[in-house]
Amino acid sequence: MNDHRAILQESASAAGDGTAMCVAGHGTACFQIEGTFVGTVTWKARLPGSSVWVTIQATNLNTGAAATTATAAGIYRIDVR
Repeated sequence: MNDHRAILQESASAAGDGTAMCVAGHGTACFQIEGTFVGTVTWKARLPGSSVWVTIQATNLNTGAAATTATAAGIYRIDVR
């Protein structure tokens, strides 16, 4: 198993883009939002070579709910096949 970990956004105080993460060769990606969190994360992806970002769904592993945004701390899974 290849375990890739990275901080994609830290101590954000305003709206802005996070850091992109390459997930080529993986079936799923999990993301953790932690701490005192007030805001909205919009899940987006793009194909290699494309400059167009599209909104995608992530599944909250605590509730099982799939959504294009996250407004609470938790762990979220995205199918990246």
